[in-house]
Amino acid sequence: MINTCFADLTNDFPEIQSRWSSYGHSDVLPTVTPESVAKKLLSIQSNKAPGPNDPYLKIIKMFAHFFAIPLANIFNASFVQKVFPKLWKEFYLAPIPKVEPCTNLDEIRPIALTSTISKIQESYVVDWMYDDIESTICKEQYGGVPRSSAVLVLVHLLHKWNKALDLSQRVIRIVFLDFRKAFDLIDYNVLLDNCCKIGVRSGLISWLGSYLSKRMQVTRFGNELSTSCMINGGVLQGSRIGPIAFLVHINGLKAVIKDTESTVVKTCKKCGKQNYYFAKAILGLKACEELKVIRRVEEISKTANAEFEAYEYVFSTGGIRCLPVTHHIEIAKT
Repeated sequence: MINTCFADLTNDFPEIQSRWSSYGHSDVLPTVTPESVAKKLLSIQSNKAPGPNDPYLKIIKMFAHFFAIPLANIFNASFVQKVFPKLWKEFYLAPIPKVEPCTNLDEIRPIALTSTISKIQESYVVDWMYDDIESTICKEQYGGVPRSSAVLVLVHLLHKWNKALDLSQRVIRIVFLDFRKAFDLIDYNVLLDNCCKIGVRSGLISWLGSYLSKRMQVTRFGNELSTSCMINGGVLQGSRIGPIAFLVHINGLKAVIKDTESTVVKTCKKCGKQNYYFAKAILGLKACEELKVIRRVEEISKTANAEFEAYEYVFSTGGIRCLPVTHHIEIAKT
């Protein structure tokens, strides 16, 4: 039931268009060396939960330099042919409760357990993608960015709000945009199109088309496994590519809110030992501007099959303290 529930979220999404398989197919990607693969194999945390089709990780780590050569050959063949190995497309879905006790499926966060060897190949793709898009990422983006953290965004926001209060002696109006199932409701064709727009090299886009297509999901609860089913959208929480793919997907918001004092954030909220990721757009707005900006965000969200709720908070000149919420705006998907 859980497996079907999460797979059904994207049933209505279109399949990946065939044009992506030939897009940039002749583009040459960098060559992976056995030495770099061995280094990554040695960094494997062998006590972590294994993904499907994972070998015995302690053995892989022990003989890292031996396995590095064939794995480097497989990775390079994959990058040359722009085809992601079918065996690594299957993943386990671990249903993690958002709250305790968990009473319905909306209170479950799906965390993907992918193949460890797959994650090693993904790490190269993430590095290359970040090299391509570093200069075009919104400068006020704190999520999924190297050398960034939730602490930095909190320091930035508190400094910004205190400075505004000191200068204007006015009330600050803040709008939070909470995207529903932000990782799970990503249309692959929209994501790949956004990769083109942001400047990801064409060879990587072709490879990503193969990586995203026909992925098989199996829910694991305790020692029980569900039957497998194919997913048609969403990026995997728990994969290496997931965070940077989401970063590319929401980067278009910077154009929508470019004329406001703004910070686009995908931050981390810790709950016990699990890290829960959620998307927020935090906008410092003048009075009566927030609805106009929300409507503009709604327009771009519709093209990406995204749904969100908007919350407004008011901070006073007596310090950073939250006054009663003035209104709650719900914008339904149409």
